[in-house]
Amino acid sequence: MLVVAEVAWLATDARVVGVGRWVVLAAVVVGHLALVRAERRDPSLSWSAVLLAVIAVVIGAVAVGPVGSRDLYQYAMYGRIVTFHHANPYVVAPAHFTGDPFLQQLSSGWRGARSVYGPAFTALSAVLARAFGRSPLLARLCFQGLAGASLVAAVVHLRRRAVPPWLGLFVGVSPVMVAAVNGGHNDVLVGALVLFGVDLARRSRPARAALVLALGCCVKLLALPVVAALAVAGWRSGDRRGALRLGAGTLALIAAGYAVAGGRAALEPLGSWGHNPSRASLWSVVAVHGGSSATIGHTGIAVARGALLVTVLAAGVAWLRWSGGRPDAVSLAVVLGTVALAFGDYILPWYAAIYLPLAALGGSRRARAGLGAASVVLLVAYARHPGGGAPPLPGSPTVARLAGLALVGIGAWSAWGAGEPRSGVGAELDEVGVGVTDVEPAALAAGTEQVGGAAGDVEAS
Repeated sequence: MLVVAEVAWLATDARVVGVGRWVVLAAVVVGHLALVRAERRDPSLSWSAVLLAVIAVVIGAVAVGPVGSRDLYQYAMYGRIVTFHHANPYVVAPAHFTGDPFLQQLSSGWRGARSVYGPAFTALSAVLARAFGRSPLLARLCFQGLAGASLVAAVVHLRRRAVPPWLGLFVGVSPVMVAAVNGGHNDVLVGALVLFGVDLARRSRPARAALVLALGCCVKLLALPVVAALAVAGWRSGDRRGALRLGAGTLALIAAGYAVAGGRAALEPLGSWGHNPSRASLWSVVAVHGGSSATIGHTGIAVARGALLVTVLAAGVAWLRWSGGRPDAVSLAVVLGTVALAFGDYILPWYAAIYLPLAALGGSRRARAGLGAASVVLLVAYARHPGGGAPPLPGSPTVARLAGLALVGIGAWSAWGAGEPRSGVGAELDEVGVGVTDVEPAALAAGTEQVGGAAGDVEAS
């Protein structure tokens, strides 16, 4: 029933106007939360049923045209710039290629924007460009299909790690994840890579973990908080050599990727993020009440530095609050991801897809709850989608400002409680230790059953 409701939500979005958007969105969000809560308390669905539901909702999300965001056409254009125009998308903007058939598919505010995506994703986009050629439909299906396959792969991996089925529902049919697949957002791919990389690190395979995590960061640098969390947790647990290998190895691979893509030129477009805080960002609220958007634009670097400072401070609080014993890398990674969403200067709903699969792997309940709450708040803030063609939604600016303030509270709450004792599947995995794969999945599953019973018109990317 929820799968049908979510697909209908996407398919009818263009025909729903006014406060009806919030009503429909609220129904989908509440339905998802109710299902997850019911399955957690009284499990009735098997993993097979969960996988079928995830595959069904992915097929539905791919069948529907992208709702609200046209980012996938931006991906396609950057790939075409490399493959067909033999230029560097970090140096030359799409607007330069006036004869390209994809230019008209881009949001007007982003036609002059150089790529802010990592070199690995740019390379992948260039390869896919040969497949979709001049067809916007094939391009849409390529990127939506990539996001859908990434979500299914993440859920299958969670099943292999013997987490309870309700956590598969928490990720696989989450409205945020479904919306991200529909938009073909590369955040879903990053989320799957982060999940695989962290799991490799937990099983004492730092070299492979560094490679997979670097690949994720070379799709989108928003995965960096996960690398920081693993390095800090490893250092505090006493495995300083492993922490250094993982952290330094990942950073070296990222640096190599960007060097191949053009070095400093490939990083320069990222500076544009600080000049245009998104509508649900704390810094957008500051812009409204503390000065004009032009003022914020001229001080974009200061805003970005302020966001980074708050992130570091929140991470420090989480570290000091940690209870005794070995630090939990998954909890810290999820908390840092939540803090990045809460205090970042440019945040969109699908960014949560980077951390949601990881939250199902383990970690504290508070960390998972904080991330889930942040993802819902962002989704509500974007009930009126980015883009000049979106119909007006009464009260949307006020809701966005309230969302920004709510995110700050969620981020602080999540960080402050990050050190509380863990329970459930995450605690069991920590007791097993890095050799978790040596334990029979059936035994882990049995254990979990016992325990668990503006910004506005130009926002994109």
